[in-house]
Amino acid sequence: VPRWLPFGSGTDQAAIILLGLLNYRQQNSATPSDQLMKLMEAMGEGIVAMQYGDAGKAPFGAILSFDNGWHAYASDQSYALLRAGRALNKPAWIATAKREVDNFYPYLLGEGFLESFTVAQTGNDLTFVKQSHFSQIAYGIRPMLWATLELYAQTSEARYATQAAKLATWFLGQNPARQPMYDPATGRGFDGILSASQINRNAGAESTIESLLAFQRLEQYPAVVEALK
Repeated sequence: VPRWLPFGSGTDQAAIILLGLLNYRQQNSATPSDQLMKLMEAMGEGIVAMQYGDAGKAPFGAILSFDNGWHAYASDQSYALLRAGRALNKPAWIATAKREVDNFYPYLLGEGFLESFTVAQTGNDLTFVKQSHFSQIAYGIRPMLWATLELYAQTSEARYATQAAKLATWFLGQNPARQPMYDPATGRGFDGILSASQINRNAGAESTIESLLAFQRLEQYPAVVEALK
């Protein structure tokens, strides 16, 4: 694993750093320093190095979060690679993100989403050794939604609008608990799905902010909003 990443392989933290550096670069018209560009390169290449599997092999193009595990919360790796890849002309970064969105996200949809998993290596292949479905939170769904919407923005391919709509329905009740996780009347986002029959109806800052970020971004894409109807 790329030990130069935060905490020795933390791609979730690297994604946040990469997005922050990209915003800094875009807001400062002066030529970016070599130090800034080297740090962005390191974060991006480290994220790419943590991707495993493909359409037919576990974990199906997932970008692992840390060492041999993945967790849904703060999983902005593909969104960061898509944004930075476009800005810095890094087609390999975009291809990595596309591989996750095209293969891993549909797998998660088919599984009713996951909260986390770990993998082990057997020969050249990885296998799941532990999977957890709960708890599911808005901070685990919003990153996937943003990445899919970013791919739709970059490609104009209708399938990404369709996939984004499917991800968004988690907030509206198409989830394991079959209960809405977002209240459009108040803007409140509920704190999580605890099991197939129970949700946490508290509405903390994180869940509310992540829910609002999801729907504010969705509203920029009429085709996705139409697919939700």
